[in-house]
Amino acid sequence: MAKGVAAVGATMKKSSLFAGPNTKATLASAVNQLVFNVHFSLISAINDKTPGSVEGYVTQDDVNKAQRLLENVTQGRVPSASVKQVLFDVLTLNLSPPGVN
Repeated sequence: MAKGVAAVGATMKKSSLFAGPNTKATLASAVNQLVFNVHFSLISAINDKTPGSVEGYVTQDDVNKAQRLLENVTQGRVPSASVKQVLFDVLTLNLSPPGVN
């Protein structure tokens, strides 16, 4: 019985940890950075195979849209069946991390 009570207490602590706004903000920031790093690697790989094929600049509208899409994913507002497509759209829009525009 004591093990059951301890397990319930541990589950409650874990649940409250993941529900906290600081944890959510940290996870959202990590996902944002991960997406940027994947995007940077993709651009680098494309340019290694075909130099100069990815050029230009990102418009502020595209940055804003990509950030909104990413926020929707990190906040759980995108159905799981659509997450891959939305993340692809984020990469296509050329998302840069906050402060790097």
